[in-house]
Amino acid sequence: MYRPVDIEFWQDEFVLELSSEHKLTYLFLLTNRRTTQCGIYNIGLTIAQLELQFSEEKIRQHLKFFQEKGKILYNPDNREVMILNWHKYNNIHNHKNIRICINKELKRVKTTEFINAFYEICKGICKEEPELLKEIFKEVEINDEILKTEIERETKERKELNDTNERKEIPKVKAVKGEDAAGEATGENANTNQKANYKGSNKENGIEDHKEDHKEHNMEINKEDVDKPQNKNVVLQCFKSNFHLPSPIEIQKLNQWVEDMGESLVLKALEEAVCVNKRNLNYVSGILNNWLSEGIATVEEAEEAIKKYKGAKKTTLVQKEDNSAARIYSKNLAEVDYEKE
Repeated sequence: MYRPVDIEFWQDEFVLELSSEHKLTYLFLLTNRRTTQCGIYNIGLTIAQLELQFSEEKIRQHLKFFQEKGKILYNPDNREVMILNWHKYNNIHNHKNIRICINKELKRVKTTEFINAFYEICKGICKEEPELLKEIFKEVEINDEILKTEIERETKERKELNDTNERKEIPKVKAVKGEDAAGEATGENANTNQKANYKGSNKENGIEDHKEDHKEHNMEINKEDVDKPQNKNVVLQCFKSNFHLPSPIEIQKLNQWVEDMGESLVLKALEEAVCVNKRNLNYVSGILNNWLSEGIATVEEAEEAIKKYKGAKKTTLVQKEDNSAARIYSKNLAEVDYEKE
């Protein structure tokens, strides 16, 4: 069993201000053997005393300290702890077995407030996938009715949104060039006449067909809608389809890469990772870090770098020669650290 701890843990502003004893207790809360997939567990003060070599009173003081700092919730009666930021480093999306495990753990939690708090966290994470929320809280009594109401509300909102999109107003047909006010296409008869005369008189009279006009309108909408958040969604969808459902941390990192490198290069890096079957964000980040350090700014330059790298890699198997192209990948972490995975 492994519990992930970010390498920046010791550089975190909150951690830097802690005393040595508080740092040890905090690390213990994140990594001890009683931790669970949901981040709610019985702390076992007797075991904590043995492993931390602190008195029970000191451990209680430390738990109170971290609760006041907003890092945990602690119920002294049930001796249960909830790590509030646990979900950032323990993704509930990746595997069905993880969600099943969380569901079993929640049924053993004694503190109702912790289940409610965990539900609110999951509700935010699974906002676009209420079926996952239902799977996690299946037969968890305290939240059963709340969950049902929430899923019904979200389903209704989605349906209303889809209905609204389908009922978008169709733009009116443009008037025939040169017509006077009395001859403008403002009614059903005018629309019918324009459709009937389309083939014979469109080029001569400059009439724009309803379909052409609607197409032009849609093109304008598309241009307005192509903003950064949507570009990020393209990358996220690609990652979701070819890797796994991204965690909040992974979403944040992908969005940052899009801002730094552009959507096209991020998509190219994802494609390359899939080609070599290295389906993890660390490998993708290694590729993008190398491209960034080499000043690669276009897909064409990236493709050329990949081509040179692969050619150089094949050549080194036969003879040793300048493998400067290999630096495109090995300079940072992509090839060196993740080849072992």
